[in-house]
Amino acid sequence: MDNKIEIVVFSHVSGKVEKISCEAYELNSNCNMNYVSAISNGNKIVIIPWNRIKQININQ
Repeated sequence: MDNKIEIVVFSHVSGKVEKISCEAYELNSNCNMNYVSAISNGNKIVIIPWNRIKQININQ
């Protein structure tokens, strides 16, 4: 069974959220910046700063 992951991100528009669907994700840290990489078909489709993440939903 495929795992589907939905990352809910605070939008740049005040009061709105965006949903990103992917197959996997990575938590990364670079110096003083933390971010999440959404992965689909083996490719990073988006890199999101940690402070924009509202929640990560994993559906099995």
